[in-house]
Amino acid sequence: RYLSNSHECEWYGSTCNDEDVITEIRFEQNNLQGMLPEEIGELVELRTLSLEKGQISGVLPDSIQKLWFLEELDLDYNDFRGPLPQLPSGKKALDMNDNPNLTGSLDSLSTLTHLAFIALHETKISGTIPEAMSNLNDLEVLTVHGTNLQGPMPASLCASHFGEGK
Repeated sequence: RYLSNSHECEWYGSTCNDEDVITEIRFEQNNLQGMLPEEIGELVELRTLSLEKGQISGVLPDSIQKLWFLEELDLDYNDFRGPLPQLPSGKKALDMNDNPNLTGSLDSLSTLTHLAFIALHETKISGTIPEAMSNLNDLEVLTVHGTNLQGPMPASLCASHFGEGK
């Protein structure tokens, strides 16, 4: 049905709201190939983008910054390369593990205060884990093994998430 006269809300993997605006795209394990287009930023009501276990490559487009309502970005097991772009603040889940050429640092994630899930293992993310990540009060999962991160886990992050019986 893609590239046909049928409405996008009828496409496999897409979910729409009551106004027929796409709010969710899930094409998991569908051998989706190519690059994520810059036009993805035009889907301004998008809340979930899940394209895991595909064959998507290239750089994450900067237009992803326009997706202010995006809560879940699930692009693991692809071949994205280059640095993580600045992400909108409402994000709750960032799942980009097993993108072996994904680079950048964790610095920009410190401002995403609603993040509960971060999976960046088996990437080329580098630098250190910023002290400011201890401000991610909703954080429950952080997986960063198999990266180029160096240095200790900030004590404040451990204390804020695992201290005092948490």
